[in-house]
Amino acid sequence: MGDNSWFTEQFALCGEIVNNPKFAELMRNPKQVEFVLKNSGKLAKLAASAMRDRGDYLDAANMEKSGQMLGKMGEGIGKGADYINNGAAIMGIYDAWMNLDPASIRKNPEASAKQFGRLFKHAGNLSSTLPFPFNAYADFLGGFENFFDDVRQTMDPQSRKTPRGRMMDDLFPELTSYRDI
Repeated sequence: MGDNSWFTEQFALCGEIVNNPKFAELMRNPKQVEFVLKNSGKLAKLAASAMRDRGDYLDAANMEKSGQMLGKMGEGIGKGADYINNGAAIMGIYDAWMNLDPASIRKNPEASAKQFGRLFKHAGNLSSTLPFPFNAYADFLGGFENFFDDVRQTMDPQSRKTPRGRMMDDLFPELTSYRDI
């Protein structure tokens, strides 16, 4: 049979990597996995170049193929992550849109402002994956998540967060005491 110590050592090393909390954290972020795999592919190609310089052509060819495969795996994971993010953005837009209707806007302006913010946030996330003319305002749209709720609080005279609301509390405490209920 042969000496299997190298394989045993590599298996133990893989076990240490997989059981490492940093590895688990990395696996939760597909974009980081894509980055690591693409860079690993680049490093493997550099190693193949060094092997060729030493005259180790067979190992260099194998290392080159490994580098190409790692790069392709990274690209595939990146595309999958983009599809998942786009699906989540589409579902977020749909959910926010379905929760908005004129009656609910009048009855519950706070929840409606949050839904408008979610709508714009997901529209920004979705437009960020589109080509140039369409992705120009992606960050701008994505930044609207809290905008509508902030404006609602500023414009609402009954809110304690506005100067007028605080003034009303000071001048007419008997009229605004219902807020404490």
